[in-house]
Amino acid sequence: MRPWHWIALGVVGAASVALQVLAPHGEGGHWWDAIPGIYAAGAFVGCTVLVLGAKWLGKHLVQRPQGYYRVP
Repeated sequence: MRPWHWIALGVVGAASVALQVLAPHGEGGHWWDAIPGIYAAGAFVGCTVLVLGAKWLGKHLVQRPQGYYRVP
């Protein structure tokens, strides 16, 4: 790795440690944290959207009609 990669990695690591140590920790949160399974449901919906979106993009942008590569 180049020296600037190591410098950037050090800066990001130091910032991460500083934020973990200096950031206030409390019992604050959001109202949706009280709903059981909300993060699992959100992950399922997000994964489904990603899969269906990738399928749609593949069908409309990547897939070619039959006979597209046939030599005339």
